[in-house]
Amino acid sequence: MKPAIPGLAATVLALGSLLALSVSSPARAEVPHAQLRVFAPGGIAIDWEHPNDGARGIVVERENPAISWSFVDLVSSFNDLGLAPSTNYRYRVCAVYGESECTPWLAAQTMQTAAAPVNPGAPVFTSSSATAASITVNWSSDPGYSRHNVRWAKNGQDDGQNEVPGRSFTAKNLSAGDYHFIVQGCNTTLLGSSCGKWSAPVFVSTMAPLPPPAPAVPVLSKGVIYGITLNDDLLWYRHDGFGDGSFRWAAKEGKKVGQGWEFKQMFASAGYLYGIKQTGELMWYHHLGREDGTFRWEEGKQVGTGWGSFANVFAGGDGIIYAIEPNTGLELATVYGQKPKLAKAGRLLWYRHVGQKDGSFKWEGPKVVGTGWGSLRTAFYGGDGIVYYVLENGDLMWARHLGRNDGTFRWEGPKKVGTGWGGFTKLFSVGDGVIYGAAENGDLMWYRHDGRNDGSFRWAAPAGKKVSNGWYKFTFKQVFTD
Repeated sequence: MKPAIPGLAATVLALGSLLALSVSSPARAEVPHAQLRVFAPGGIAIDWEHPNDGARGIVVERENPAISWSFVDLVSSFNDLGLAPSTNYRYRVCAVYGESECTPWLAAQTMQTAAAPVNPGAPVFTSSSATAASITVNWSSDPGYSRHNVRWAKNGQDDGQNEVPGRSFTAKNLSAGDYHFIVQGCNTTLLGSSCGKWSAPVFVSTMAPLPPPAPAVPVLSKGVIYGITLNDDLLWYRHDGFGDGSFRWAAKEGKKVGQGWEFKQMFASAGYLYGIKQTGELMWYHHLGREDGTFRWEEGKQVGTGWGSFANVFAGGDGIIYAIEPNTGLELATVYGQKPKLAKAGRLLWYRHVGQKDGSFKWEGPKVVGTGWGSLRTAFYGGDGIVYYVLENGDLMWARHLGRNDGTFRWEGPKKVGTGWGGFTKLFSVGDGVIYGAAENGDLMWYRHDGRNDGSFRWAAPAGKKVSNGWYKFTFKQVFTD
């Protein structure tokens, strides 16, 4: 038999007693967590939270005047309303077990009574605008207004009202007529809403409907050149470097856009091509593929007769056509660049093809706008009423037809702007002072007359740039620009 360990029995006995006590004694009840919130001159909120540990409910007590409220929810809130402003109140929250476990008394003071709102002055209209079916009005008002009411209607009809958060309003889907508008500012507070006085009315009319926009006028690419080959094919080129004389083209070689173009002379204006037959008929064509060199056309139409007798014909823009008669006899010459003398006449005639857009047989003219033009080497249009022509001695002359729009005999110039231009087999211009000349060796040379606006002797340097080759006189029957 082993000896007993001193004190062991006593220790075991004590632990047993403690274990028995912990099993038989209930858990100690907990006090709720609570807080007070002041949210109005006459209101205090009581919030609570309590763990679900066996409590049967919650009781909220107010001390003075004494009152209590019972609740089942262990987590909730209650608003005590109708309290006196600027007054201290005390509350406690109790959890109900066999007996209640309560928080200490919590104190809070209600807010002061809010001052009665003062309605600012009435808004004032500042501007308005209108379209054919809408009206917008704008106004200024006191910054204290949080929203506005707008009443409006067509004059003579009952008003309608809209609530607007800002200071602008647009009435839409309106019929033509006169309308009136008034506006008032409003505030929203804890005690409710209040609105001020209505403004003075503003009267606004819808605008008359705008006419439909005119169809956009296409902007045509410059630098388009046509050439008729020896076998009567029509080729299209576009010199994309026309502005600076660089060697840039839309395609390395011309595109074939027509065949069988056996004409005595051809000229073009803004995509409309004219051809004079050997029998004198003037034919009209519209090249729908002008911009990209595609084979698309509007069917040709005959728009004139008797054009085979002219020595030279060229377009002058906007349906205007200049025609030079051959030398027919002796009379006093007035050709620009030559002194008056007896010379073979060659009248310059002005026409306007009024039917250019649709190819109809409608014309103005002819009107005589010059004489003595039959002795020139060539003449061509340079845009903006400017006509360039080359004398027999190779001088390049500049003149502006001031009577271009009505076909009157009024000119500015002539002025000599170049020499040595008699050696080119073909000369033509795309406007903006740009002139092309096909040399005997087939080179196509580019020039820009910087003095084009006043006829001064100024040219872009260097004097001529080679922009292409192969433009021999035996390659093309005719070359003309659009």
